[in-house]
Amino acid sequence: MDQQQHQWILALEGEWSEPHGFLYTIRQGTFSAAQAESLLKTLGDIKAGDKQVLERRLVSLVWYLPIFMSWQKVRVLEAGGDGTAYDRLTNQVLGLIQEILGVP
Repeated sequence: MDQQQHQWILALEGEWSEPHGFLYTIRQGTFSAAQAESLLKTLGDIKAGDKQVLERRLVSLVWYLPIFMSWQKVRVLEAGGDGTAYDRLTNQVLGLIQEILGVP
């Protein structure tokens, strides 16, 4: 496995980890724009460039994010979270994913 891709995978898996990973916390309904910065930084650090092959695990962690985040919006709103800020974050995440994986 490419060492750089391995680092990206570990960072993304950390975002899913309990108890402090951002994606874990939104699954619980807790949304913090400040905590979301870690996810944005992690995604922003991924520079696939001209790599011909991305590790399957990296792709699975990245492409699933917007779907997962859309499913969690109800939980965030039910917990009193800021829906506008959450939507803005979801759009930022989607933009970063387009930079990483490209668009059809």
